[in-house]
Amino acid sequence: EMIGNHNHYALKVGNDSRMRALLDLTEPQIAVLLAARRIMARDDRRSTIEENALDEAGNVLTEIAPLTYQRIQDEYTSSFNANARYTIASYPIHEIRRAFIDLMEIGLIRIKKERSGGGPFQFEHSDALCLGADFSTIPIFINHDWPNEFLGLLKAGMLHCSTALREWGLKMN
Repeated sequence: EMIGNHNHYALKVGNDSRMRALLDLTEPQIAVLLAARRIMARDDRRSTIEENALDEAGNVLTEIAPLTYQRIQDEYTSSFNANARYTIASYPIHEIRRAFIDLMEIGLIRIKKERSGGGPFQFEHSDALCLGADFSTIPIFINHDWPNEFLGLLKAGMLHCSTALREWGLKMN
């Protein structure tokens, strides 16, 4: 198994600009991505459990809310900040919001355009949203490969974050 092998990732990072960008993330940016990962993992579990829940007409009974900044902020606040074990490593909400905007600017978070039907133009970044507009409820997409990029670097200890944040991000409750 390659995940967790520091030498494997050191070689892979060499010429890969995406991997180098992940290595340069700040701890609040890592917190945003970990909160998103926790939400997405929980939503995936919920969707597989509830995918057979249809009414008589064949409509899905429960619909999972899209990933948004507000959900990420709520996950971070309610799960990480609320846990007394992690309070020493927590960040104020304005830093989490700034980290989210920074992740949009470098292209790791993109706005999801629902009307495109999943084509190549499904994800778009709008600079207007970074200029003070409220983007807290706009659906977003995390633009990287979780297992091979982000989680591999996290498990290998190559991302610069506290042990508390790493433990929280890997925990799937």
